[in-house]
Parts: sequence; structure tokens; C-alpha cells
Amino acid sequence: MVNIIIKGKSKIPVGTMEDFQRPDHTDFMDASELRKIKFSGIRNNTIGMCTEIWINGDMTSSMLNMVIKADPKIWEDMIARTFYCHNVSLESPQSIIEIPKKYKW
Repeated sequence: MVNIIIKGKSKIPVGTMEDFQRPDHTDFMDASELRKIKFSGIRNNTIGMCTEIWINGDMTSSMLNMVIKADPKIWEDMIARTFYCHNVSLESPQSIIEIPKKYKW
């Protein structure tokens, strides 16, 4: 894409990244924003390639997605420890994570 320069000012064409607005979703927020809104839930951190458990604005647990994919039982154990549960069994623990195609093995 070519920017047009008019008298020292760059005229930015519509539809470029400069007019992009980040989605208002927890997957796009950083840790300080999640703390501020006191987020609770499971978050897939695609930058860190991990899945996080947040409770009331605190990240209580985090695990690399490749570890979860290799052994889903480890993720079930983490959920059990985090929420003080016994005998946690997820129907499809693989569905919690989504590993980008370029990292699939």
C-alpha cells in the first residue's frame, strides 16, 4: 500500500491498520485490563500459547497449550486444584485450546 504525502502530511487510506479498533473481548486484553475488570473465566492466551484460569481479576493458573494437548489429564488436575474439586473429567479437554495450524505437530 502506498501512502500519499501532501505538504509533509501523510494521508492514510481508509481500511488500513490506522483505523483498526481492537475487539472488546477478554482474549484481546492484557493482564492489567483483566485485573481492572476483575475478570473470571478461562482465557486462551494466543500470544503466550497458554490457557489461563482467572478468578476475580487474578490469574490463578496457567498451562502451555502444547502440554494440555499432549496430556489433557494434567489440565483436568489443574482445574481440580484451582477450584478444589475431586474427580474432574472433561468430555473434550482438547476443545478448550486452539493451537494455530503452524504450531500443530
